[in-house]
Amino acid sequence: MKKKGHIIKHTSENGIAREMGIEAGDRLLQINGEEITDIFDYQYLVQDEYIEALVEKADGEQWLGKSVFWRSRRSLGRIWGWSLRTA
Repeated sequence: MKKKGHIIKHTSENGIAREMGIEAGDRLLQINGEEITDIFDYQYLVQDEYIEALVEKADGEQWLGKSVFWRSRRSLGRIWGWSLRTA
């Protein structure tokens, strides 16, 4: 059975993801309580200025990271400081 979520393959040193404690190898399960089924969901959900990201760590522990940011026209992946790959 395929695991839900998307694996975070990289976090930027100065990115919001790193500040939230998100690391490469973690699995992004939800943003603001919504499951991410594809890139379109992801792009839509990260438009909010307040983000709650449900993440599963390598040991299976799940936790909720929270962040607020000023919106910019730059790449959302660069703002959040993570890149994803489908599990």
